[in-house]
Amino acid sequence: MAGFGPETGAVGWDWRVHGTCRDDDIDWDVFFTPSGRESATARRRREAEAKSLCATCPVIRQCREHAETFGEKHGIWGGLTVDELAALSSRIRSA
Repeated sequence: MAGFGPETGAVGWDWRVHGTCRDDDIDWDVFFTPSGRESATARRRREAEAKSLCATCPVIRQCREHAETFGEKHGIWGGLTVDELAALSSRIRSA
């Protein structure tokens, strides 16, 4: 994510440098499905770990808004899977 910090001049993206996922000891793989097969148990465990990191993130709202705005198709964003984001967006639109 280094390419999206305020040092690049990318207006509106500076929130990313404050994300918990930017901490040096965080393995980004936890936020994305690995290539190849992943068992349902492993997926639930990985997603739970990612969501627990998101729960303490100071920019969780901005991250979720980014995922909704840009239609992210992979990963955990703002504490939600892309399927959960899609379902939330669908409920909001139909309300």
